[in-house]
Amino acid sequence: MVAVDQSFDLLRINENEFFMPSFDVCMEAESLDKTANLRLRSCAKNELQKFIFTDEGKIKLEKNKNLCLTISQKNSVEGGGGNPVHLIRNIELQNCEMDLSPYQTWGIRL
Repeated sequence: MVAVDQSFDLLRINENEFFMPSFDVCMEAESLDKTANLRLRSCAKNELQKFIFTDEGKIKLEKNKNLCLTISQKNSVEGGGGNPVHLIRNIELQNCEMDLSPYQTWGIRL
């Protein structure tokens, strides 16, 4: 089962919006630039909240399709459980690149 703090509304993803119903917030980029961090904000349907989930499992910023949602390679913190222990990492926008594919490929669990 997917935890509420990791769960987005599938119907809204199909509308290019990553909405977390348990918190009534949307994923938003800080800017349209490379290395922009992601944050959770009230849904405003602005260009910083529009993302495309591709058939290849990439999440791209709609206004800059060269940028992919990427798990940061820097600074991880051990989470509260799991075996092996889960790592908490930041998420940022980076150029979509083949060598970053393991950090830029996402999936959907129903």
